[in-house]
Amino acid sequence: MVSPKDAAELANFVQQSPLSEIKINLADKDITYDGKIISLDIPEGRRQAFLNGTWDAMAILQKNEEGIKEVIQKLEYLNF
Repeated sequence: MVSPKDAAELANFVQQSPLSEIKINLADKDITYDGKIISLDIPEGRRQAFLNGTWDAMAILQKNEEGIKEVIQKLEYLNF
């Protein structure tokens, strides 16, 4: 996650310069673009999973059973 201000500036940069390079450095927890560096906040477990090549989306979903139930309830409410 980045701050809302940084996210807006980065989104604007991408819209204006879609072919420019953006570097995400998980080791240092930052994003570099257009000579700017912004801080990246990511849960440590997820950061380590990416760095170690052990990212497992299914395991993450399984750990969030309550969140899944909330989404199901919202979808049922919307009659999808």
